[in-house]
Amino acid sequence: MADRTGNITVMDDLKNEALYLVEKVNNNIYYNTVYDDTLMRFNPHTREKVSLNLNGISDVLLSPNGNQILVVQTNGSKKNLILCDPNGSSQITVAEGTEIGGVSWSPDQSMIAYNVKADENGVILNSLHVYDILTGASTQIAVGIEYPDTCWSPSGEKLAYTEWDGVQFISSIVYLKYSLEKQ
Repeated sequence: MADRTGNITVMDDLKNEALYLVEKVNNNIYYNTVYDDTLMRFNPHTREKVSLNLNGISDVLLSPNGNQILVVQTNGSKKNLILCDPNGSSQITVAEGTEIGGVSWSPDQSMIAYNVKADENGVILNSLHVYDILTGASTQIAVGIEYPDTCWSPSGEKLAYTEWDGVQFISSIVYLKYSLEKQ
């Protein structure tokens, strides 16, 4: 582990692991290995390793405040985008498809952008969606999008995405209108 000043700390408890996926949030390191795709959580201060009982994990995206995680899980030929707490509990399936990518959190953690590729009766569909965590509703905002990267504006009112068409990058901005009434 390295800090911004260049100080490097060797994680002795993980040095013999063949790490595949590594994400650090707050005091925890989430990882899996090339030999075991089960998501693990390691606390370097307590040296505690915990299995989160999430298998087939190929990506982990932690919410800005670290209170929730998104994982991309492979289950046979299908991929699932799962929202859960940092312990891997309270799982909600956000999306299912043959491919999932372009996943990002809005700055206020109320929305998730993602792209899903699905096979519907022999027709391949690629579409970009926004998932509202409060309502649990997913809204398709663009179609025919392949392999995008997504990024939210600081206000969360705009979503930019870039896709590679095989020759060049194509960028677009989607303006979102939504209001959250505080009660």
